[in-house]
Amino acid sequence: CNEVDINSDGKIDFKDYCLWAGNWLQQGPNLDGDITGNGIVDLADLKALVSHWIQTCEE
Repeated sequence: CNEVDINSDGKIDFKDYCLWAGNWLQQGPNLDGDITGNGIVDLADLKALVSHWIQTCEE
């Protein structure tokens, strides 16, 4: 789940959602929230975020 942990704090939570939402529908390289890596922060990224919601990431 590390690619979904947008702020790299080891948890998938509201902080990650806020980073995702801050870039909603933005396009470009290396955007926070572009979990799928397709160059746009969209519903596909939200689906990935929600599928790992409230999980912790192990190193």
